[in-house]
Amino acid sequence: MATKLIAPSELNLDGWWRDANCRGLKIKQVTPTVCAGCTVTKECIWTAMTKDDRHEEGMFIRGGLTGYIRDKFWYLPKYRSDRLQAFDAACREAERVRETIVSK
Repeated sequence: MATKLIAPSELNLDGWWRDANCRGLKIKQVTPTVCAGCTVTKECIWTAMTKDDRHEEGMFIRGGLTGYIRDKFWYLPKYRSDRLQAFDAACREAERVRETIVSK
């Protein structure tokens, strides 16, 4: 039986999407640039990684990361035993992407 993954305590998972920069946009309009100034990036990444949104609308941008990049962290052998470490690594990558966008 799989154990339930508990979200980090700093995440506000109750209605976080109301504060998302992409709220109201079509999926194809969501880009890393839209995510760069968002205040709920970590909540978005957590939800995308733990709810496995790949089946709904394909591998779209969440938290500034493509589905491919999120999967890279989630499914890499070094992160399989520690999903929180995978989440932290994905958040660091999203921050790196954000800094690249902001510095342009």
